Amino acid sequence: EELLPEVAALHPMQRLPLAALAFPALRKQPRPALQTFVLVLNQLIQADGQTSLEEYCLAKLVSVQVIEALDPSRSASIGRNKLPDCATQVTDLFAIVARYGNDDEAAARHAYLQGMREVLPDSTAPYAPPKEWTMAMDGALRALDLLAPAGKELLLRGLTAAISADGKVSVSEAELLRTICASLHCPLPPQLDQVA
Repeated sequence: EELLPEVAALHPMQRLPLAALAFPALRKQPRPALQTFVLVLNQLIQADGQTSLEEYCLAKLVSVQVIEALDPSRSASIGRNKLPDCATQVTDLFAIVARYGNDDEAAARHAYLQGMREVLPDSTAPYAPPKEWTMAMDGALRALDLLAPAGKELLLRGLTAAISADGKVSVSEAELLRTICASLHCPLPPQLDQVA
């Protein structure tokens, strides 16, 4: 309650980086306290029956950077999958990023196509954001984390193309990119690291 006014005054682009500063302190908490923290966080997120993009990104980052850090052997894997094998997950991911990163349908479709041309140039999958976007996003991130390193690199190039399609990076795009990179165990692309 004491910090709420200061946190509310932050620029939206500073929310997730601020949360990330707390992750090392969270990792030092005893496991029962951390489990309680995650449980309460998830209850707060689900309290209104909807999950906003900001809530999803925060919960996913806590999951990846705090919970996985407690048991790194569970998340450490070298992927061998190729992008064409994950085409459905790629299209879901790009559609979600395009939808939340643009104000209108035409701009979102353009961003989606820009990214898809980079990653799966032969794909004819139309721009169609999934209705259950949180479930689709979770599934996409799980599958795409098993990509070979070259596939992840190409995927991030495509995401950069989609996000840059309108010449600016929105708060939603920055939060999504930060969350996707953490979930895929990849660094942020250099040109967007400064923005996000």
